[in-house]
Amino acid sequence: MHRYKIIKVLITLWICMLTGCSEQKGVFVAGEAQTEDTSVDISSEENITAEVVWEEVAVYVCGAVKAPGVYYLSVDSIKQDALDAAGGFIDGASLTYVNLAEKVKEGEQIYFPFEEELSAGYTPIEGRSDGKININTATVDILMTLPGIGESKAKAIVDYREEHGDFQSTEDIIDIPGIKEGIYNNIKDYIVVN
Repeated sequence: MHRYKIIKVLITLWICMLTGCSEQKGVFVAGEAQTEDTSVDISSEENITAEVVWEEVAVYVCGAVKAPGVYYLSVDSIKQDALDAAGGFIDGASLTYVNLAEKVKEGEQIYFPFEEELSAGYTPIEGRSDGKININTATVDILMTLPGIGESKAKAIVDYREEHGDFQSTEDIIDIPGIKEGIYNNIKDYIVVN
């Protein structure tokens, strides 16, 4: 807040210098300037104020990166910036799947897939128009990008799917031991079954 007051004073002084301070009345006498009170009331609503706005977007970077998570990037950032924020690629990452020159968008999930996933025919979440994870095809690593799903729960989902077949609805995931309604409520908006 203190910084904004300084900015307001500087802008007011700058405008005053440019306009010749029409309210200032001064007389120049023998090398001295004698003026009336010209102090600036920075609390006045008439004074010009400056508002500094730092535009950022939040993006969720996940997949084959060193440090998956939510990052705040400048509004003009590209996906290379998101990758750099997440520490870069890890071994096995597909280095060419994501267009690194593309601009990021607010709230975007940027998934960097593994080569193994692509060679197995898996379509990463970024390839879906709705950005959701198909729990009938997702790998353990993909499932771990869901909120509250660690490695053991992700493996349990894959094991359950292999033993019982495809999930018919997203709610079927509650049948898995260790996944209760609370976890389902956290992930239901991020998953699909087809």
